[in-house]
Amino acid sequence: TSAFHLYLTIVNIGATAQQKNVRAALPGTFAQLYPPEFKIGPICAWNESTPNADIQTFDTIDEVYAANYSVVHCGACGACSNWNDLSLQWTTRTFLAEEAQKCVQKSLLGGTADDVQECNEESIGFTEQCATCWTE
Repeated sequence: TSAFHLYLTIVNIGATAQQKNVRAALPGTFAQLYPPEFKIGPICAWNESTPNADIQTFDTIDEVYAANYSVVHCGACGACSNWNDLSLQWTTRTFLAEEAQKCVQKSLLGGTADDVQECNEESIGFTEQCATCWTE
């Protein structure tokens, strides 16, 4: 049992160190994700969170609220700002990066960018335009 307690102690020390690193990175990460102008620049928003949503770019947050829309993300809507890709990114958020890495590894093992593109579309499920963004 002492070996088990030692194991738990080591795991807790590692977890504590990881939490410290994450907390130290939070201010910079928050600043990157939410720059000061994110509330005044273009904003991608939708009128409802369903496959039939109207998703469009608004110039300001006030226009989003005036249209009775909800913010999807800051910045203009892009290739991945459609119901399929947004819902996919949400539902796979805990493992999407790992799946995308598997696709990229195809190009490192003698594959091509086309192989990565196909993997992003077929294995992950991105639309062609969004898969291209992830491939590039």
